[in-house]
This record gives sequence, C-alpha cells and structure tokens, in this order.
Amino acid sequence: MNEYCDSYEPCTRTKYGYDLAGNPTGLTNSVGALNESGQTMSLLLTTGFDGAAHMNSVTSNWGTYPTNLFTIVPTNGYWPAGELWNWTLGPNLSITQGVTNRLWVNSISATGQVP
Repeated sequence: MNEYCDSYEPCTRTKYGYDLAGNPTGLTNSVGALNESGQTMSLLLTTGFDGAAHMNSVTSNWGTYPTNLFTIVPTNGYWPAGELWNWTLGPNLSITQGVTNRLWVNSISATGQVP
C-alpha cells in the first residue's frame, strides 16, 4: 500500500479476478492512509468465490478483528436457486436465512455471540 498511500487522505485499490467463463474468482479491496506518525495504516478485505461463482468468504488483515469476517457454510450455504442460506460472521455468530416458495426472505436467525 505504500506506493499509492502517501497522504493523510484515504486511498483505495480494488482488484478483480475472473475465470475463462467470466465467473468471479477473487475480489480484493484495500483502504489505507498515513496515520499521525507517518506510518501507512491499511485494511485489506479479500473475497473468495466457489465454483458456482457464489461468494463464500470475506477475510481481513486487520489484526484486532477476526481474520474470517464472513464464511458460507460449505454444506448448505446457498438455496438451490442461489439465495444465501447459512453463513457465519466472525468466529462465533451463525446466521440462517429462511425463504418462502417465492424466494422472499421470511426469517433470519442468529446463534452465538459477537466477540
């Protein structure tokens, strides 16, 4: 991040990856700026995708927060039509989303705790 974050104003960089069929394979977002001491402070968010081009994870390099910010439950993370079903936020909070037969969200439940 040093090569493009040389001011106290925030700067960003986004990188995309695609396979030959045009499906997303990766997404990286970074934000950075110099702090009061002139050191570069940066946050890097990396998004992963599965073979069906569904987002399956978001990770961070920020040391004071959990590395895995968002993870899809591999066995049943998406409904057959592609809607999000089960995922985890951070290390301990599991989210389940219910949908109607018209694929409208009708419930969201959470178990666990936020650190």
